[in-house]
Amino acid sequence: MHIAIDGWPLGERIKGGTSIYTLNLIKSLSQIDGYNTYTIYQPMEAQDKLTFNTNNFKVKHFPSNLLCYYSSVYRELRREKPDIFLTGLFPFTPPSTRLVLVVYTLSHILYKKCLPLFNRLVWPFITSIGLRRSYHTIVLSESTKKELQQVFAKGREASVIYLGCDSNIFKPADDASIQRVKEKYNIKGPYILYVGMLEPRKNLPDLIKAVAQLHREKGIGHKLVLGGRNGWLYGDIFRTVRELNMEDAVLVPGYIPYPDYPVMLAGADVFVYPSLHEGFGLPVLEAMACGTPVITTNTSCFSEVVGEAGSMVEPGNVSDLVKSIYEVISNPSVRQHMVEKGINRARQFTWERTARQTLQVFETVAGRN
Repeated sequence: MHIAIDGWPLGERIKGGTSIYTLNLIKSLSQIDGYNTYTIYQPMEAQDKLTFNTNNFKVKHFPSNLLCYYSSVYRELRREKPDIFLTGLFPFTPPSTRLVLVVYTLSHILYKKCLPLFNRLVWPFITSIGLRRSYHTIVLSESTKKELQQVFAKGREASVIYLGCDSNIFKPADDASIQRVKEKYNIKGPYILYVGMLEPRKNLPDLIKAVAQLHREKGIGHKLVLGGRNGWLYGDIFRTVRELNMEDAVLVPGYIPYPDYPVMLAGADVFVYPSLHEGFGLPVLEAMACGTPVITTNTSCFSEVVGEAGSMVEPGNVSDLVKSIYEVISNPSVRQHMVEKGINRARQFTWERTARQTLQVFETVAGRN
């Protein structure tokens, strides 16, 4: 069986969930599958240059311009005629190749007000076309599978394949490493952490309000660190900071690169991810793996990722968010219990399992008449 994989996400200048998924899936497939043949399509300017020690994996580089890249991909699919093409972005394959579509999230449809116009127009179209053309669909959570059925009346046969977490990277850090990262980002004292895109869907004004209330009513001195790059309409976040006079208490270091990111997670007293909707919520899993208590919302996929290892609150309920944060940072026994359960929970999610389940999908699709 010849499998082609769309590596366009590997060209992202700043790593996001799709690029992390694509990179780790490819690496794990190369470790477990020495039989099938793989061709990885990759933009020329991709930061992660893929190399393999096995002969059944090869990489082909195409122009980094989106239109030129996918024009090249389509021509290559027609020329090579692989049995399967795995993609979440380009649902147009010639008849000789069977499409396996990855639906990362339906946030672009369910939360249209939280996205730019281009995303609101393009992503529903691509998803709809992909669902009609694909031989099989992969989703990252049961939540997304149910949403596919509700929105498109499709996805009943979709395979739910959870993402993984590399325990060699995401793990508790020693005090010296944590202090080094705190000094690098000018974090003095204990801190509450969020990491992700700064955009409306992440619901960060609620987190800022909760921390402001904790400062006023509980007298805590924790800084709030909002790590991540600016997204669409991020100005509301900084407006909330100014309105609540929290300029000295909120730090916005921007994108936190490896290897600082796992240490930043490990050094936080609590990781709060108040997002309104996600397809999986990878930072929550990574925080648990680093031994940091997690508080998130009770929406979409989070119960599947967190299980009973974290605390979940209703979006918009700032008072419950305040209570949950305060309980973690003021009660050592609660914190230790969450740390232990979080680490054990994160161990259940591995990239090897992701790859093996994906390989099963390939074998099923290839075996169909």
